[in-house]
Amino acid sequence: MQIIPAIDLREGVCARVWGAEEIETDLFASDPIEQMRKFSEAGVSAVHITDLDGAFSGHLCDQELLRQLAEFTDIDIELGGGIRSMNEIDTVLNWGIKSVILVTALLRSPQMVTEATAKYGKRVIAGIDVRDGMIVLEGFETTLSKAAEGFLAAVRQMGIKRIIYTDIHRYGSLKGVDFDQIENIVACAGMEVVVAGGISTIEQLHKLEELGVNGVIIGKAIYTGKIDLSQALKFEKNI
Repeated sequence: MQIIPAIDLREGVCARVWGAEEIETDLFASDPIEQMRKFSEAGVSAVHITDLDGAFSGHLCDQELLRQLAEFTDIDIELGGGIRSMNEIDTVLNWGIKSVILVTALLRSPQMVTEATAKYGKRVIAGIDVRDGMIVLEGFETTLSKAAEGFLAAVRQMGIKRIIYTDIHRYGSLKGVDFDQIENIVACAGMEVVVAGGISTIEQLHKLEELGVNGVIIGKAIYTGKIDLSQALKFEKNI
């Protein structure tokens, strides 16, 4: 199971999302470049980066910073937030970003997503953001009357091979994981499943691995020391 630390960007510095609604900047580390350097030294294989400005504005923001982060060639970066066009996908992947995460485009531009997966394959990841079991779009601001489970079939048809399932109520909360829901998602996904939101203990990582989860995104638990990164990275031994 892959361990993927998270960096959320807001106005050029690290931020953390609280309850997916409140954003607090510079909570744990102000310099994203320095944080990436620390992850590189720790032996992290991949980092999940969310451009919060992009997620709320609907387009890529702070491109110079994102290009600098892409220079960490020993770390696979998966980038989400405001990527909603083929041109933006081409742009960030040409910087050296490993993967792009599409959320809003899955519903607004499914044909474009299909085109992107045909061109880039597994480098295109679907972000399934959920609040109370319903799909959330546009920086957590729009909730649709569309259940996550029913949406997975449509995502598969777009050629997606990997999803990131995020429980918005738990993201940044350290409240733990809804294991029943995760088990249900893994069972019906038919794709690789990465889980984000609420993960706060090593024991939870063991349970997620048992459920067949392919990867986990961890932010606040690492920054606060609730999960020791070196211990968490041991879950990657069987990848």
